[in-house]
Amino acid sequence: MDLLNPYYLQIVMFFIINAIMGISIYFTLASGQLSLGAAGFMSVGAYVGAILSLKADLPIVVGIIVGGLVASLVAVIIGLPTTRLRGLYLAIATLGFG
Repeated sequence: MDLLNPYYLQIVMFFIINAIMGISIYFTLASGQLSLGAAGFMSVGAYVGAILSLKADLPIVVGIIVGGLVASLVAVIIGLPTTRLRGLYLAIATLGFG
């Protein structure tokens, strides 16, 4: 059994990505809030990372880091106006972004 088989690596990567997504949703639920925008932020970071890796010929590690930073910046821009929202209103606002 070859552990570096591309199929096994793909399964492990999907597992890690979904685990990170689950943890990000858990953190907001543990604080008593329901935020549905985590998938939108994740997609922004993934899109930026992919564009930088494929079109700008940057190394994948740099693309991942820059994608995470851009997603964080977008999260701050979206998050600051929604800090006063609670409950269902927060869920609706973040669902609109997602």
